[in-house]
Amino acid sequence: TVNEQQLLASYQTDPIQYWRVFSRIWSLKESYLKWGGKGLTITPKTCEFIIQPAVFGHIDSSQPGLAFVQKQLTPDTFLSLCIKKKVLSAVEIHWLEKPAA
Repeated sequence: TVNEQQLLASYQTDPIQYWRVFSRIWSLKESYLKWGGKGLTITPKTCEFIIQPAVFGHIDSSQPGLAFVQKQLTPDTFLSLCIKKKVLSAVEIHWLEKPAA
């Protein structure tokens, strides 16, 4: 979306941060497209996300009936979940951490 493009543009001088923010947005959009079961037959622009650097967990979006949760797995890898808000309130999400070697 325009707002997401503006956010990405603000990181043009920092390629590492640019790709991290891009990856976060894409991971969220991918979770939305897969949740709906239609994949790329609908445009990713139908859902907009408000990304704040280093803020994970619940992510705000333009989809009022859906909730999005995001976890950073590595500095460059993100896991995103799209779920109906009414379902999310009935489940508890536990992120299992790999024990340190």
